[in-house]
Parts: sequence; C-alpha cells; structure tokens
Amino acid sequence: ERLGYGIGSQKIWLNCKNFLSKKFYKSFPIEKSFEFLKINNIFLDSVEPKLKAIEFTNNKIKKKYIKHHKPWIVIGFGSTDIHRTWRMSNFINLIKILDKKKKCSFFLIGSPNEGNNAERIISKCKDLGSNIINACFTIEKTISLISQSNFYVGNDTGSSNLALALGIKTFIIHGGTPPYTKTVYRNFYPKLYNSKFLISILPSGGVLRDPHLKGMDSIPRKDGMDLIKPIDVSKVVFQNWRKINNI
Repeated sequence: ERLGYGIGSQKIWLNCKNFLSKKFYKSFPIEKSFEFLKINNIFLDSVEPKLKAIEFTNNKIKKKYIKHHKPWIVIGFGSTDIHRTWRMSNFINLIKILDKKKKCSFFLIGSPNEGNNAERIISKCKDLGSNIINACFTIEKTISLISQSNFYVGNDTGSSNLALALGIKTFIIHGGTPPYTKTVYRNFYPKLYNSKFLISILPSGGVLRDPHLKGMDSIPRKDGMDLIKPIDVSKVVFQNWRKINNI
C-alpha cells in the first residue's frame, strides 16, 4: 500500500484513500502525523511521544556503571546537520567547566559510528579519568542510559528528542535552528508533557532565523551555534540544576 497525507497532487500516487483532513494541513508536524495515523487505525495515547526504557537493559547499564557517581550527564555532541552542531572544542570546554563546578559522570552519546569523535573529546579531558565515558551505543542502550541520567545537554538532534520523550531535563543548544516555540508552529507545539523538560539555550541576541518562516532550515554555524559559548551554557545548566537539587 502507498499511504500519504494526500495533499495536492500527491493523491494521484496513493492507493490508500484515507487522506488527512484539510483542517490539519497547517498543523504542527507531530500533530499532523498523529491525526494521519488515527484515520489509518493506528492509535497513539498522546500527540506527545513518551518512551520507557527496557528493564533488562536498564539493569545491565546500572550494573556496568554502578561505580560512576551521580549526577550523570549525557552529552549529545553529534548531529547530521553541521549547522546544528556545536563545535567539539565547545563541548570539551563545557565538560571541563561543569566538572570544576561539581564532580559528575559524563556520557558522550551518539550513534556507534560517532565513537571516534567521542574518543577525541575524551583525549582532551584526561583530568576527568574514568568519569568521562564513550557511550556511542545502539539505540536501546542509549535510551536506557538517558533514562537513568540526571540531564541531557547538547545539540538539537535525535538524542535530545529521546531525552524529552523519556522525561529527562533536556538542555538543547539552539543556534542553527530555533526551538519550535519560536517558530510559525508555536501555537501547535504540545504543551502537556515534553515541554516541561525542555530548556532551550539560544544566542544572546535571541533567535536569528526568521521565526515566521515555515520549515526548519538551519542558518550557517558561524552565524548561530558559534555565538553560544560554553560558559553561557554552563550558567544555564547550573541555574536550573541548582533549583532542583540545591547544588
């Protein structure tokens, strides 16, 4: 079967006629997908994604890292879009700043093929010893690790979405793309669950991309991500973390 929203000439190429209602054409992309699944008899509990880690995998992760002291911080250093990617040197400096403020365990998360980049970061953070870990795992292990961590800080990428869906405090560095709440989709953004855990870190001048544009095209890294400095990210992280944990 060929399924689709059925917007415009797309109808010609689809042999399943359960098309999306016109009233949802301009909806937030997640809401649009939610409604499309519903008319095709695929029912989700909520428009906001929620994940639960597998208990067996949780136990393995817990046992493996039981000697690594809390808080556990997951660092999402990778991204498929260079314009949404904070430079490696920034992550190195951020980790060092956070470690000086409070001893933590840092887990560098990404896809398995990003492991070499994780090792490059680790090589520049030798003073941390075993408290910085290459955690470029399969997605099942990544989900489990995030679910047991205290917070995520990193790029606007798949791992940040996982953290939000797991209900983990999530600090996203938004330089290349603005958060949805600062775009034309802001009125459609789900506000019941995921947004409670999201803290967006923006350039000091605010969102640089025109918030009225549709789509989520990135702006050049030098004009966005490079304007966000490690010391500024660390301040946002600790201001929020201190409120919750009195540190």
